[in-house]
Amino acid sequence: MSEPAKKLDRVHPMRSLFFKTALVVAFCAVGVVAAIEVINARSAQARLHQAIMTRATEMTDLLALQLGGAIKFKNHDALSEIVASVLENSRPDAVAAAAVDAAGTTLQAEQDQPPEPELIEFARAAAEKGAPVVDQNRLIMATPVTFGGDSLLVGAIATRWTDEFILADYRASALQSLLAGLVALLCALAGASFLLYKLITAPLAGLGRSMESVAQGDYDTGVPHTVRRDEIGLMATQLEALRAVLREADEAAHETAFKSAAFAGSSASLMMVDRDFRVIFANPACEELVKANLAELAKVWPDLGDQTLIGGDLRNFQPLRDAVAQVERGGLRGGSETVNEMVQMGDRLLRISLNAALGQEGR
Repeated sequence: MSEPAKKLDRVHPMRSLFFKTALVVAFCAVGVVAAIEVINARSAQARLHQAIMTRATEMTDLLALQLGGAIKFKNHDALSEIVASVLENSRPDAVAAAAVDAAGTTLQAEQDQPPEPELIEFARAAAEKGAPVVDQNRLIMATPVTFGGDSLLVGAIATRWTDEFILADYRASALQSLLAGLVALLCALAGASFLLYKLITAPLAGLGRSMESVAQGDYDTGVPHTVRRDEIGLMATQLEALRAVLREADEAAHETAFKSAAFAGSSASLMMVDRDFRVIFANPACEELVKANLAELAKVWPDLGDQTLIGGDLRNFQPLRDAVAQVERGGLRGGSETVNEMVQMGDRLLRISLNAALGQEGR
């Protein structure tokens, strides 16, 4: 026989169903929030990047409209003043600018700041093509500059922009939103954990206590949560049915114990047979009677050759064959009438009575 299981009075919190369920809910919630935040962040960064590019296009086109005369007549002061005014209004997103004439000669677009070689190359490319040249990744915009009603190409202007500052503002705002979302998530998890405890953990603990009571033989205490219409209610209902069956079995066992004690201690000779009329029990008085008449009984009951009643087939007892047949035809199922038979054993006359033992179903 296996050793009894070690009694577990309390489940470790880290191994409890409540902790595991709450952890799964937390992981799912955090995973969903994180996925949404990553998707939103990438989408927002792409939109902000495009917004800077759109602004760069508008400001560079504005410079191209204003710089026609200054580039054609090589008016460096006017060129620097116009560029500085537009860039100043676009700081800090606007970084630098460079201008060239139609021949590709570099013009001083910003005072006290030499033009960037990269911007000069973009401006020359725009002047040569007579069309805007754009680098979306590096946020560089170059546009040709025209003058007069004939839109005479006189040069080109190139500007470089950055999305660093607008993204920094977005990240700061997103961080505040994320912190607020985390606080709301923690509150939601706390509420979900409380509901899990009330709806699952506490009822399961109550069912566990009921199971322990049943295991200890307490069949009088009812099982809680049987009115619930969920899985816990189903478990409680089944446990309640088991408790009722065990209670009936316990009562029947007590009753059987009393009857068995009375049967074994009776001074009358009594024996019990099963459905096949094989002897399964005989009280001491019956054993003594058989021993006293063993020689005579052995002649008409071959099963007594080993000097024991247990296992003997009553149908092989010649004097009772008719009585047994009568019981088989109806006495065993039909009621509680007694079948009596008188048997002569030597100088003794024995009266044997057969009574059917019926179960709760009347069989």
